[in-house]
Amino acid sequence: MTNTGDFFKIPATNKRVIATGQFIREVKDGKVIAEWQTTNALGLMKQLGAMSNK
Repeated sequence: MTNTGDFFKIPATNKRVIATGQFIREVKDGKVIAEWQTTNALGLMKQLGAMSNK
């Protein structure tokens, strides 16, 4: 994706970034009844230049 708008008070960079994470869904009788999501926020902030790669 491309960072085209403010993100957690970081101005748009117009940089291409890759967001990684996972979804866990609980399914009952063929329907999603709960969902949890994690995102690699540290990796995303590093790509946007908000944090050092050290």
